[in-house]
Amino acid sequence: MNLERAAHEPAELARRLREQMDAASPTPLDTGRIAMDNACALGQWLHEDGRSRHGDLPAWQRCVQAHANFHRAAGSVAAAVNRGDHAAARAMLAAGTPFSGASRALDQALQDLARAVADQRQQAAAEHSPAPSARTDAPTFRDTMPGLFPS
Repeated sequence: MNLERAAHEPAELARRLREQMDAASPTPLDTGRIAMDNACALGQWLHEDGRSRHGDLPAWQRCVQAHANFHRAAGSVAAAVNRGDHAAARAMLAAGTPFSGASRALDQALQDLARAVADQRQQAAAEHSPAPSARTDAPTFRDTMPGLFPS
């Protein structure tokens, strides 16, 4: 999962919600699916591969929570769009709202998770790297004391 690419999810969903409000004949949104935190690619990764690889990281746990909060807020906006209450939906997408707060929190959680995963990989690489080997071209004690040791 490319966490940097996943960070664009909130803006993309907000764009889709605005498109539906501006459409001449909007298509009803699947509010249940939008509100689910395991229906998108990021959610599937968080709940499956991400959990098995990084579930022990506090940053992963915060990311899962932030992602769920984001989808709950998005589901509320989608419900307003489906009701035709576009003024309420636009207000819900504005700065300082639960949606924008959840979007910012998710962005921060994704950044934190990306750093934690990078740190985890770096630690694993350090633990599995071979120990430095002794130099074979370095002089031995015997080489430094000629005549002391018979050949």
